[in-house]
Amino acid sequence: MSSRAVRLQRLDPADAGAVKALHDVHLAALAVDDPDGPPWPARAQAAQLSGAPPLFEPRETWFIAAPGTGPGAIAWYSVRFPDKENLSWAVMEMTVRPASRRQGLGAMMARHAARRAAGAGRTGLTGIVRHGSAGDAFATGAGARKGIPEIRRVLDLRKVPAATWRQLREPLAKAAAGYRLDCWEGATPGDYVAGIAEMFNAMNDAPRNEQEDPSFYDAARVRDDDERVARMGGRRWTIAAFHADTGEMAGYTEVRVSPDLPGWGFQGNTAVAQRHRGHRLGLRLKAEMLELLAVREPALERIATWNAAANQYMIAINEQLGFEVSGAPSYFADLPVSALLPQS
Repeated sequence: MSSRAVRLQRLDPADAGAVKALHDVHLAALAVDDPDGPPWPARAQAAQLSGAPPLFEPRETWFIAAPGTGPGAIAWYSVRFPDKENLSWAVMEMTVRPASRRQGLGAMMARHAARRAAGAGRTGLTGIVRHGSAGDAFATGAGARKGIPEIRRVLDLRKVPAATWRQLREPLAKAAAGYRLDCWEGATPGDYVAGIAEMFNAMNDAPRNEQEDPSFYDAARVRDDDERVARMGGRRWTIAAFHADTGEMAGYTEVRVSPDLPGWGFQGNTAVAQRHRGHRLGLRLKAEMLELLAVREPALERIATWNAAANQYMIAINEQLGFEVSGAPSYFADLPVSALLPQS
């Protein structure tokens, strides 16, 4: 099938059949490209593709229908337009069913995305690419700038003896004397919203790509994040550390689970405010979380986390907890929109 013989259609997020067809393409591609990786839960992907602000950044999704009259798709891409930071960029995600590759569909979609990005006033197009993939070859050939490698690690809870987290937690509690912990499921309690916003902002000193803007959170943005997690069909567990004398939030960690994918957990943010570092709070928080999940999420088998290769502090914590590298690294590939458009 030539790319000239197909056409792109814009996704209507209300079309449940089309949304399912895109998720089917995602699953087919994952089985070939990353068989050990966790799939996107269907509800979570559908919510993200809706592109409904303020909970989600503006987004549009385009797909190529399967040949014939029946339902289905062979390829799709989604492009989102950050509306709080990185305002000159559009962020692209692209997937092609394995049986339909090497027909120019990816290049066609990338050019289409560049036109949509240019029409939205964006000058750069970026997206996550896995090393060794077809996308990696395309990005290299196009002269894309490659960002910091991101490495996935997975903790297989089935291999962890039951008493591990308690044994690890007890000496850590001594190192972090002077701090108390609290935990919750779901939305952030009202008294903690301001503290969680500060925790998000504390992560701005973590390694990030050169062109990536820092992000800044306030109470409204924390509430939007709470609602976004709920809309995606997930549960979020959070543990925060507080300085015993001042009551100030010093650090936190979160893990998200989905009833649609009960065997997998997804590590969210872990942050410690700079003035509270040096007390092993990061390791203690994550060990406490794993002990909590062992009781509250007994179906959980694996937890996935992603770290910039340069973030040696967090990598050391994860490896101490038993996380192991899983799959090839990924990176953000950046291209000027003009590089994908015809030159006049």
